[in-house]
Amino acid sequence: IWQLWRYQRMASVYRVLRFAILLLALQLLLQLLRIAKHLWHPELAANSFTDPLLGPVILLSLLFTIARSYLLLSLVHTRQQQAMLATQRKLERRANQDELTGLFSRHYFERQVSLRAREMASPGQLLLIDLDNFKQINDRHGHPAGDAMLRAVGHVIANTLPAEGMAGRLGGDELAIMAGPCSIESESQI
Repeated sequence: IWQLWRYQRMASVYRVLRFAILLLALQLLLQLLRIAKHLWHPELAANSFTDPLLGPVILLSLLFTIARSYLLLSLVHTRQQQAMLATQRKLERRANQDELTGLFSRHYFERQVSLRAREMASPGQLLLIDLDNFKQINDRHGHPAGDAMLRAVGHVIANTLPAEGMAGRLGGDELAIMAGPCSIESESQI
């Protein structure tokens, strides 16, 4: 029950939670009344099945069990939804970002370029970058060295990219930078 207090967007669950707490409190109160009655009148304790409070106690126990089951199912459902949303965000990030360079993936970059090109009032700049002798680095020093070079280039691009710009890896050793509309001075900086 305590964990359900943490989930704030579940109004229906809160109503059931309050109802379950009320049922539990009433059940405990009736049980205390039954115990007090049997302590004050021990002669009535011999036949507890004729106790008029037994029916309401059983009914409250049944209702509390139903409410508790609903709350537990709601908690499981909420946790599954949160896990599914976290997995979905992770998959989107993996699909939209090149794992090696940290730049956008080709598909996501091309989609963003076409969206920005439609929105821009003035033309922007698209820079295509092809790393020279990249195949030779892989052949001479191995793929881990080539991967390290791609990571370093991606890091440099990401750290020097203007705020309105974006960069993506198109494939192997091909990268691209989309810079927003800029002046001649900022053009030379890029």
